[in-house]
Amino acid sequence: MDIDDFDLDTWQESYLPKITPDWLKEGAETTFYNTFVELVEERKLQVKSSDNPIELAIKDYQVQHTDVTDKLGKSRSAIRKDRYPQLLIHFDETNALLFHYWKVVVDKYRKAKGTKNKPQLADENRELKEEVKQLKAKLQRNFIDQIMENVDQINTKNKVAHIAELEERNRELERQVARLSHQLRANFKSI
Repeated sequence: MDIDDFDLDTWQESYLPKITPDWLKEGAETTFYNTFVELVEERKLQVKSSDNPIELAIKDYQVQHTDVTDKLGKSRSAIRKDRYPQLLIHFDETNALLFHYWKVVVDKYRKAKGTKNKPQLADENRELKEEVKQLKAKLQRNFIDQIMENVDQINTKNKVAHIAELEERNRELERQVARLSHQLRANFKSI
């Protein structure tokens, strides 16, 4: 199929040809071909159902021979030019059509989205700046809250450590009191 004869509406319906190409040989080449056709349909559906086709990566609207081999669990070298020259030519031609299909969908998306005039862009810019300002304020509040939380945790840790020191000092004093009491009793008995 020549790119000049490309009809998007017809091709959108289904890429699957009614008759297999004459050059297609039975066996592995047919398996590769059928898998390629399935992947082409998947890519077309992905392009068609995308909310923003502009952001699609090349791998999202093109089918490489490695995609075919990966899907079949074969080695990437299974499809080589010396083994399947017609198949690779078909892959290239179909990818050119896929690219054109993606481009047409992107153009339709851009037209549907419409262009904005200067006041609309200024309003959108103002709204985005306000949103950025609010997000910065929220981040600053969160940062301050984290600092306060950390300060509280540090103060709590310091207080817990101080209480532990005081408890240890209290036990030491209780031992001294007990020892002095014992000495005092011993002194009173000796008198």
